[in-house]
Amino acid sequence: MAASATAEINGELILGNLGNINLASSGVLFSVNGKLTNINGSFSSTTVAKMRFGPSAEYNHARNGSSLPVATWNATSTVRFTAITSSTVGSTNQNFGNVIFQSPAQTVNMSFGPLSIAGNLIMNNANTTGQISQTVNNIAIGGNFEMLGGRYAIGNGTNSNRSLSVAGNVNMTGGTLLMSVSSAAIGNINVAGNFTHTAGTITETSSGSGRITFNGNGLQTQTFTSGGTVSNTINYTIASGAVVQAADANTAFLGGGTFTLSAGATLGIRSPQGITTSGATGLVRVTGTRTYNTAANYIFNGNTNQTVGNGLPVTVNNLTVSNSGAEGSNVVSLAQNTSITGDLSISDGTFDISTFLANRSIFGGQILMADGASLRIGGTNTFPANFQTHSMGCDATVAYTGTNQSIADLNSGANYGNIILSGSGTKTFQGGTTSICGDLALTGTVTAVAGNDLSIGGEFSLGPDAVFQTQQFTLQAQAWNLEGQLQSAGSRVVINSLTPLNIPGGEFRELVVQGSGLKTFSAPATITEGFVVDSPIELLDGSSLLLASNALMQVPANVSVTTAGSAKIILQPSARYLNLSASNPTLEVRQEFNGSRGWRMMGTPVGSTYADLLSSVESQGFPGSTNPTLQPNVLWFDETDNGTSLQGWRSPAQIADVVPTGRGHYLFVFDGAQKPGGGNYSDLLPLTTDVTGTEPNLNTGQFNFGVTFTPRNTQLVQNGNDYAEVSLADEGFNLLANPTASFIDFFSPSGWTKTNIDNTIYVWDPETNAFLTHNGVLGTLENGRIAPYQAFWVKANGSNPVLQLTNNDAKTIISKEFFGRKKEEDPFAIRLRVNGETMQAASYISFGRGGVEGPDTYDAYQLESLGNDWLFLYSYSSLRTDMPLVINHLPELGDEDRIIPLHLAASKDGKPVSGDYLLSWELPLGWPSEKTVTLMDHIHQKAVNMQEESVYAFSFQGPERPAKNTRLGSDSFKTPGNPIFQSPFATGDAAARKSPDAPQRPFTIYIGKAIQGESQEYLPDLPKLFAPYPNPFRNEASIKFFVPETTLVEINIYDLMGKVAASFPAKTYPTGTHEIQWSAEGNSLRSGLYVVSMTAGNYRFTQKLIKS
Repeated sequence: MAASATAEINGELILGNLGNINLASSGVLFSVNGKLTNINGSFSSTTVAKMRFGPSAEYNHARNGSSLPVATWNATSTVRFTAITSSTVGSTNQNFGNVIFQSPAQTVNMSFGPLSIAGNLIMNNANTTGQISQTVNNIAIGGNFEMLGGRYAIGNGTNSNRSLSVAGNVNMTGGTLLMSVSSAAIGNINVAGNFTHTAGTITETSSGSGRITFNGNGLQTQTFTSGGTVSNTINYTIASGAVVQAADANTAFLGGGTFTLSAGATLGIRSPQGITTSGATGLVRVTGTRTYNTAANYIFNGNTNQTVGNGLPVTVNNLTVSNSGAEGSNVVSLAQNTSITGDLSISDGTFDISTFLANRSIFGGQILMADGASLRIGGTNTFPANFQTHSMGCDATVAYTGTNQSIADLNSGANYGNIILSGSGTKTFQGGTTSICGDLALTGTVTAVAGNDLSIGGEFSLGPDAVFQTQQFTLQAQAWNLEGQLQSAGSRVVINSLTPLNIPGGEFRELVVQGSGLKTFSAPATITEGFVVDSPIELLDGSSLLLASNALMQVPANVSVTTAGSAKIILQPSARYLNLSASNPTLEVRQEFNGSRGWRMMGTPVGSTYADLLSSVESQGFPGSTNPTLQPNVLWFDETDNGTSLQGWRSPAQIADVVPTGRGHYLFVFDGAQKPGGGNYSDLLPLTTDVTGTEPNLNTGQFNFGVTFTPRNTQLVQNGNDYAEVSLADEGFNLLANPTASFIDFFSPSGWTKTNIDNTIYVWDPETNAFLTHNGVLGTLENGRIAPYQAFWVKANGSNPVLQLTNNDAKTIISKEFFGRKKEEDPFAIRLRVNGETMQAASYISFGRGGVEGPDTYDAYQLESLGNDWLFLYSYSSLRTDMPLVINHLPELGDEDRIIPLHLAASKDGKPVSGDYLLSWELPLGWPSEKTVTLMDHIHQKAVNMQEESVYAFSFQGPERPAKNTRLGSDSFKTPGNPIFQSPFATGDAAARKSPDAPQRPFTIYIGKAIQGESQEYLPDLPKLFAPYPNPFRNEASIKFFVPETTLVEINIYDLMGKVAASFPAKTYPTGTHEIQWSAEGNSLRSGLYVVSMTAGNYRFTQKLIKS
């Protein structure tokens, strides 16, 4: 080409025989953008590159020998050698793009010394005997090195270390790669990409060695694939930062050299044998030394079961398990205790640490478990320790497969995914494990123990031989598969299932069933605190559900609970059971009798016979009873018998009779006492009785108690000095019993129909030997609720009374606040209590609307005690009544004074008792300041200001009672008498005294007008005329008198001759103290003695008066 000439080839130029391209002239430029093929031509040029090969251009050296053109080679251009045979090609010391050796007939050993190769170096010389020998220390290959055929020698006879530094991949599928042909030289391949060796031979000759170094930057995983032949001393090094991944389970590092995994390097292992220290197994099989650095990272990611192998160091940096095998073929097994200084990651498959440890050496790092991954822990080991962060997928699984293991807490904010507890022994949840995102499964003979709340986001599965024990915690799950035992006496278990589920029994503190799926019980279950039923329940034949004392089970109206065959719900004493539904399961209701011998009040909470009801106690006095010839100890009261009240008592006709639901009974328990005729009773206390049946269903029907009101003849008939009623005034008293297995609230604002029924109920308490009462506002019966089995008295107060449970509203739980429906203010009442002789009694005097000085529906009567030792404190509503009241409901306070008779009676062993007593009281808040309230002690004639004092001590002799009121049966136990206590104290009306020898009442509460600066003086229980004053007097005298009730009073003044000196005509005076003035001025009365006479009803009183 002429000087400064240019030429450009965009197609193909072929240099044939004698063809020549002369570029000797200055300034010429020969550009090849297509292809230049040199078959037998030549180039005339200087050493200065005057030829340029552009992008994708190709030079094909298709001849033997000669030289390459000196050119500038684009990074994507290609030099292809296609016809080398016996002569070498010169000018290879250039910077090339791609270089391809494709001379299958080459026999000559050709030197090759490029400055660099920006693209790929490809050896594809087939089975030639000639080799390409690298003559420079390092060839940097920007692309890939492909060995497809032929021979390539890196280290040659100069003993200099030579290298191929491949930025891309090494791919060898044929030929021979001679790493060194020198006795001392080392031939290196530094590869930053994948290394694939599926065929061909990698070797070295003489005494040198080869070295393959993986030196990727870690941003890309380098895949290593074996399959070809490796012979002699070929060493492998995985440099720091490089990540090398075995291609498959058969990939192995072979040869007679060494293997070094550097600190900071990462090795991905797919061999089933993992990595080993020697032998022809595992990923590394070199016959030289195998070095696995403790600061390296190890990944086990095969697709079949793997062991880590004995080559895994006892200390590693990061350890990753990512086995992609099918379920059961994806297990990576640890072979020794391993300390981890970095992170533990289980991204796929199962990591089985067995009996070994995989703890972090010091606290820090993280343990990561991805969804679908599993960790299997054996022996007595627990979760790998010392990891600062736990990251668990909801579908990750931790399986504790050993014996007697602790379920370790995860760090704050982390939850288990799935947990499998298998093996044997006890698996104990530590205190911080509160949530499982996935499933919890127990298999084998495991007993799991949990102590904290546990929420299970998935399914809770309990195998047939497994046991789950819990203490004081809540267990919740979204699905359930229960075959084993749930023993959760201290726990709350929430079972939510939309599909049918069987619960195989167990013990629960609190059980909650939710979801529309039917929950069946196939074995006995125990609830110690609560059973929340929001799902249909069926107890299968042979199963039972025991509700412990004070435990609560409530069945809503829209939920059913059924029992099949012999299945039943067992209610322990004081269990709280509320069935609001239309279903009617079989119940076994239990009741405990404790204390000592004596009378009890009882009925049946379910339909039963007397034989069933009395099966655990002694019965007598009727056919079929334990002792049919002895005095009856089981009695009920027939209110319709209008003879004396004593004639109203009945015993069962025979033991096989059905107990009328809602009927109350008195039962005498002997507590193992001596039996008449010899021997002892068998009913030693405490004892538990039970009845089995169904209760009246108040969802589908009503229950009528069948109360009656039979008027009595209350005329008095004299018997010597005594008066007795032919029929005692006990009309309307009905002895009833709770007809249900639930607590019922007698004062519920709904659920009842009450017509002509007093508001007060009466329950006998054998512990205090007293009747407890409540009228819905006041009383000693705590909250006025009536327990199952409990009998109680109510009083009908008029014709055609009705007492009926109309629905479930009256059923209640005892823990519910009773006074939540009372008035905002406490009842306006004086609360009185007396203690003495180891006994006590309480009484109430209330003032309010509806109160009267006579019977009203809020009164509570003092009933006859069922014991021999008793203390009564009661009042009369007025001086003209003698009905003893422990709740005396009176009209609201007005301007008038009030006289309230207050009485005391006491007995021990059936006889009046004398002793020392302490009376205490509490006045209502807001007592009117213009009213005084005074306790008049008529025995000691003292007045006690009840506003200034709150206690009063005194001595008292209990009054004698007529013998007819203390009846002893032939078996020496007291039979019930009249329902109402027959008070021995007279009223304030002398004409109404039952006996002229009747005792004087001990106390009166006097409510009067307050006079500033004056103290209330003592007032007797009868009218009183006080001494006139001044006495003597000159012109005027004050005459003061007291009447305890509204009375017609006449006052006359007489001189000594009996002549009337002055007269105050008869006039009606209200209760209280009154004063009249007598003026003698203008009467010309002589000085001397006069007599003041007062007539008040049947009483007459006189006082002397002197006129000066």
